[in-house]
Amino acid sequence: DALQQGEEVKDLARAALAAALKSGDISKLRDALQQGEDAGLSEADLAEARKALAKEQQRAAARRRLQEAALIRDPEALSVALDDASTAGLDRSETAEAARILAEEDRKAQARIELRRAAASGNKDAIQAAMAEGKKAGLKSQEMDDAISALRNLDRAGSAREALKVASLRRDIGDLQKALEKGKSVGLAESEMEDARRILAEEEKKAAATRRLKGACGSRKIEDLQNAISNGEEAGLRAKDLEAAKKALTEEQRRAQAREAVKRALSSKDEKQLKSAIQAGERAGLLAQELEAAKKALAECEKRSSKLKQLRDATASRRPEQLRDAIADAE
Repeated sequence: DALQQGEEVKDLARAALAAALKSGDISKLRDALQQGEDAGLSEADLAEARKALAKEQQRAAARRRLQEAALIRDPEALSVALDDASTAGLDRSETAEAARILAEEDRKAQARIELRRAAASGNKDAIQAAMAEGKKAGLKSQEMDDAISALRNLDRAGSAREALKVASLRRDIGDLQKALEKGKSVGLAESEMEDARRILAEEEKKAAATRRLKGACGSRKIEDLQNAISNGEEAGLRAKDLEAAKKALTEEQRRAQAREAVKRALSSKDEKQLKSAIQAGERAGLLAQELEAAKKALAECEKRSSKLKQLRDATASRRPEQLRDAIADAE
């Protein structure tokens, strides 16, 4: 019996090993190996699971290194992690993000090299080309400051022209105003500053529209919100810049509709309409005092309905005493 029980335990352990191998789950493989060792299975029985566990642990470690390297965006760490992932046999889908980040960081590194070379060369065309590539590569604006300084050092007029170009790319109101003032001071033709003036006007219009949106969101008046949103759209604000105002407008329109529904329900004195209006008002976020009159009217309607029911029941019963009570209560 003991021998038979031992074999049954081993059979169970083998089954657990097979299931764990099929799942590829590290925790299940560990548990199954422990179960197999406890059952006294041979190393031959455990070998495949041990190999699978080692492989999955290697893959898990490779995934962690990929995630860590992707988080810090260090090219060397990313390269090493990608090599480890390849050795561990990770699918391309698991390495795609790290490979993409590595490509981006490699491009940035090359863009930085080209920016330094261009700045040192003193060639205006080379500097401008390097800056354009740096922007496409995703370099931060401050990483192009040396190149911008080199452009400004070429000559006062050239510096003024480049300042206008850079300010126009960044579309910052303060930068645009300074660049235009500098261009005027060095005698640039009005035609050379035309684009910058147009962009400045657009950005000032956007800034004014943004302030108006903020004020409308504060007041939460429907007309203010509608006008501010329309003004923002005309100014060319992005959809995300209009989200808060549009959300506030939707909410306030719902509240206005709910108030109208409450008003109509109060006029109708209809119990069902009152209930519906109160529920809609609560969903729309109306204040308690805005629903107070409707709730009071509903309570009166419900009270009348209850008394009418008592009268109908009493009438149906044809009992004089019950009728007298119901009439008295109704009065």
